[in-house]
Amino acid sequence: CAGGFASQVWYSYWVIGAGYGAAKANVYGEPADLEKLKQITVPEARKIKGWCRVLYMDATIAMLIGTVVTVGFLVAGAGILGPKELAPEGENVAIQLSVVFSENWGRLGGILFMIGGTAALIATQIGQLAGWPRLLADTFRICIPGYKEKFKWRTQFRMFLIFFLITNMIIVYTLGFKPVILVKLAAIMDGLLLTPLQAVCVGIGLFFVMSRLFSRNVSRILQPNWIFGLGLLLAFLVFGYFCIYQIPSFF
Repeated sequence: CAGGFASQVWYSYWVIGAGYGAAKANVYGEPADLEKLKQITVPEARKIKGWCRVLYMDATIAMLIGTVVTVGFLVAGAGILGPKELAPEGENVAIQLSVVFSENWGRLGGILFMIGGTAALIATQIGQLAGWPRLLADTFRICIPGYKEKFKWRTQFRMFLIFFLITNMIIVYTLGFKPVILVKLAAIMDGLLLTPLQAVCVGIGLFFVMSRLFSRNVSRILQPNWIFGLGLLLAFLVFGYFCIYQIPSFF
């Protein structure tokens, strides 16, 4: 799973939508059935553990693909933009890069680049609009008593979609903020500031809270390997360092 704080949370919604492990397919906005979790048997726990291995493999492959693609972009950028001494920036990045593609692969190359860039933007937007409403709906359900009873989950989802539509237009067209600046700010918030907090919360959930949700025998089977705790600790230290020492210099 690639991305920052929020997109890693959304991976859980994909698991719920698919009905993997102990999740019931396409059931959103519902709290966990704590009594049922306590009644999970050892054979059921082993089956869930098998699904966990599938998810480990899925997330690992996604991470490797994302890393390879990112390195590929860096190498291609150095090979093509380096000799031309170009450093595209701002809202004209896509247009400048399409010109470079046109010079090397003709007009068709520039058009294909613009089509690919547009597809990437649309795919990213779809992911954002699928994840954030679910995340905020769950946040309101947990933090605001009675919120779930007043609004059905589908209504909650649509409310946040409308909220994002209106606020995005106000921020960009009324307040005059440039989208590029907003994207950079969101990258800092989502990729750096919130990630150390997420590492701590996930660690507490996996190694302290989760063990209390199951019986002792089931908890031993589903207990994560210590390597996950080490990875979360390293993530906290690395991203915490960037938050404390590097982000202030950015501003």
